Amino acid sequence: MDERVARRLLDREIERLRVLSYHELVAMIDHPTHEDVLGSDDRTWLLEVNVHWDDKPGGDVHVFVMVDDGGRGFWHPRSDDFIKAPNGELVGE
Repeated sequence: MDERVARRLLDREIERLRVLSYHELVAMIDHPTHEDVLGSDDRTWLLEVNVHWDDKPGGDVHVFVMVDDGGRGFWHPRSDDFIKAPNGELVGE
């Protein structure tokens, strides 16, 4: 797995999701997405996004992003995450 490509794909998706409102993220709970994306290495990568309540419904939401190239990385996908509070602030940032 090309770590640089994986990191760029993760960073791009995390930044896209961070600007979404709390309510937009809540709407994504229990609706994971799986998308094939083309990396800068001209390979197809699988990008997965999962959103769930961090502790309890109506509280913070936890956004988790994973990426793998379908090779050996399948067993150890690269990932990143963040938590957004109901007031729209990122927790721990």
